[in-house]
Amino acid sequence: MPTLAHARSVAARQSFGPHFERRATDARAVELLAHRRIQLHPHAEWQLPTVMTWTEDPFTSRNWAAQLHMLRWLEPARRAALAGDETARDLWVEHARSWVEHNPPGGSPSAWAWSDMVDAVRGFVLVAGLLVVDDPGWVFDSLHQHGEWLEDERHLGRANHALHQHEALFVIGTVLGQGQWVALGRTRLEGLLEESYDEQGVNAEGSPVYHDLNYRWWSRALRRLELEGEPPLPHSERLAAAPLALAHATRPDGEYESIGDGDGGRPRGIDHPATKYVASNGADGEPPADLVAVFDRGYVFGRSGWGETDRRCVDETFYSLSFGSARRVHGHPDGGSLTYFAGGRPWLVDPGKYIYGEHAIRDLVLSRASHNVVHVPGRRYDRSSVVALVARATTADTDHFVLEDRGYTGVLLRRSVTFDRRTEALVVVDHVEADDEVEAQQRWLLAPDVDVTQEDDDCLALTSAHKSTRMHLLPGGDVLLVRGRTDPHEGWKATGWGKAEPATQVSVSRRGRRLAFAAVLVPPALASAAIEGLDEATLDAPGGLRLDLGGRAVVTTPPSRPERDAGAGAGRADPDVTPGASERLALGSEVWPAMAEAKGRAWSATADQSVRLHAADDLRRRFGSLLLHDRDLGMRAVIADLTTAPPDDESWGRPPLVAWSSGEARRVRDMPLSSYKGVPHSFVPPQEPTIVTLDLGALTLPTLYSPGDSPVLTVLLHGALDRAKTALPRFERVRTHTASGGPLLAIGDPTLDLDRTLRLGWYLGTESLDLPITLAAWVRNVAEGCGARDIVLAGGSGGGFAAIHVASLLEGSTVFAVNPQTDLNGYFPRLVRPALDAVFGTRSAPRQRTAVLERMRANDASFRLFYVQNTGDRVHVERHRDPFLRGLREHSPSVDVRSVEIDCGPGHVGPKPAEYARLWRECLDMLDSSL
Repeated sequence: MPTLAHARSVAARQSFGPHFERRATDARAVELLAHRRIQLHPHAEWQLPTVMTWTEDPFTSRNWAAQLHMLRWLEPARRAALAGDETARDLWVEHARSWVEHNPPGGSPSAWAWSDMVDAVRGFVLVAGLLVVDDPGWVFDSLHQHGEWLEDERHLGRANHALHQHEALFVIGTVLGQGQWVALGRTRLEGLLEESYDEQGVNAEGSPVYHDLNYRWWSRALRRLELEGEPPLPHSERLAAAPLALAHATRPDGEYESIGDGDGGRPRGIDHPATKYVASNGADGEPPADLVAVFDRGYVFGRSGWGETDRRCVDETFYSLSFGSARRVHGHPDGGSLTYFAGGRPWLVDPGKYIYGEHAIRDLVLSRASHNVVHVPGRRYDRSSVVALVARATTADTDHFVLEDRGYTGVLLRRSVTFDRRTEALVVVDHVEADDEVEAQQRWLLAPDVDVTQEDDDCLALTSAHKSTRMHLLPGGDVLLVRGRTDPHEGWKATGWGKAEPATQVSVSRRGRRLAFAAVLVPPALASAAIEGLDEATLDAPGGLRLDLGGRAVVTTPPSRPERDAGAGAGRADPDVTPGASERLALGSEVWPAMAEAKGRAWSATADQSVRLHAADDLRRRFGSLLLHDRDLGMRAVIADLTTAPPDDESWGRPPLVAWSSGEARRVRDMPLSSYKGVPHSFVPPQEPTIVTLDLGALTLPTLYSPGDSPVLTVLLHGALDRAKTALPRFERVRTHTASGGPLLAIGDPTLDLDRTLRLGWYLGTESLDLPITLAAWVRNVAEGCGARDIVLAGGSGGGFAAIHVASLLEGSTVFAVNPQTDLNGYFPRLVRPALDAVFGTRSAPRQRTAVLERMRANDASFRLFYVQNTGDRVHVERHRDPFLRGLREHSPSVDVRSVEIDCGPGHVGPKPAEYARLWRECLDMLDSSL
């Protein structure tokens, strides 16, 4: 028998976790218990009998019965007893001792008393009780019985049940001084950890909610070992990868996607940058590096963005795709199933969990037919089958996946899924090949609050909370809508324990041996867009199904030709095939001078187009391999400028931006185009809005000049943009500022030409081109040319960063910065790293170019700064504004700063138009007051 002091010391260390720590509801729970009432969530209160038989089951619920025998409901009394409440101590002893006396191992009147996991949880309750009992002999005896029971492998459960049992054996062995139990508990935990987690940090249980629970449970188990001086378990580093996977499994509204036995939940309280980011709607932490992640254990999670382009996180579009084995503890036969979230709400959903036990809705949610898959009625689906991800390809614009499912005997199901990031549409094409004629159904479960109207045989109108969208179907199928049917149960979505709501189940049926289905779900922003090209004849067309969605092209890859093995690069976007950093550095030192030389030849023979074409051909010959990559160092843009023809890649979105002679009448966006070789010594302002570009060698600087009579030249610089939707050059807030008069100079960032995936370039330029210096010279010349008295540079996010840089080189100018970055070392690597790699390669970026304070100090800057910060964007408050203002007070007293706080909600979100206009007027008032 161990000493009570030793046992209590261990109990004090090991009594932690959410069920063993003080709660605000403790006093109420103890009061109820004193009146012999308990409440085991999610069930109602219940009156305990005067004498317990421990066979009680008032709700006919195995969940309630299991909780009763866990004894965790005694914890509030134990905590009150620790604080000196003798009545609570007596209550704990009375009920715990009653359980021990009535439930010997293997001889309990209830099947739940010694069921797996229940035994373990109760073991922790008894260990914690050692801190309040005066005569611990009966507790020690019961703990010894529990240890012997848990030692016997015949009593072990699996997955998380086994986890609780192994850590309970370890703790009980430590309390009782039983070294063999301590060692066995550790050994079992070691084996289970390797089995439970793969190298991507994904748990084996088949549901994001249970991945979250297991992460918390396993973290607690490893903490128990640490507290007793045990070395870390092998493979414990796998657990460290779990939060990143959990962040990918989180929808834009901060909820876990409901897959398998899950019905909500959020990644709260997990100390990891990615989970902090998704839990705070982008206000805190840091987003994952990738927009699409593929996990070998059967999940694809993709989205349009992480809320980084002045767009709220909740407004991004998200989808999930399941594959792999259906034999997962909390998984369903959902291989090939999808979910879809857009416009701030879910549209396609998973049926959820409901309860654990016998019920018609539980049977429904466990059926394949309740998921968003192809179902073959009348044929049994083999739960041991594995849905294979046979091909995948992801680019900056699209994610494409092909799955094969042989779960129905004699039937092959092939599903092709494409997410088009430009339109945020989800395109699903299904092919069915059967040995004989079958009926097949493409099935879709809509969220409970979605109202569905069939407009015709190929279009469903969906409406939810004042938002509408459409699901376009391949014509020719028989469409059936079912909602809340009870005989048999169909059209239900589980929404909590024992709760379900009617939800529309869409079934599109066809008969035959070779069948095809297609569905296109579009975001609310494109709800009214017409769709063309969705017909059976084009499903297997060479080059893929080509759709026109509201004038925007959507291309899916044909499912018959796998593109890439699913195992490559799983857990992240497809590996960047751009040349490595060291190779890029060597190429950049050759390519950029070659580009400048080619354009120089073109300028020397402006009237001779053949010279320009020859120069373009020469670049293709020498560096054509760059054109195969997203990071082409500006090659496509230069060739477009030389040939005055758009790139062959229509998705590039960058038109030719150089007019090689004054007599060359060309227009961009229906505006005249004029060009200079370098920064002109003088600028004669045009009398109408004009695109004015400067050839800077490797880069072409695009600007838009709009005339006006104001004495203030407004200079606009842009922040992050969605390259899948935004054509270059980008000129931001032009309409807003043009309405208030001019002159106006909007400047696009040519750094984005270096890599078509860059969302932010911060106007860095190239390694040898410090772009803010050029911008300052150009802005000064434009101001002189139009007779402006003052210059105000306006920009948000990365545009604000650049505006401060340029103002540091323009004595007496004014900056209107909204939520700017001030130091790229403090911003998200997923955005910063690609830009720095494109510009600087392997070399470290000079701090004068990546931190505004360093530029200001180097130039002894003197200007005015109107600094606007959204308080809901804690990342920018804590990492950018606060350090910048502190440094400014210490080192740059000549800068006149006005810091303004606004509340735009969580995340990197700027003011709405009316508030932006008010702040702009305040900035101009600051300018006037300084004159």
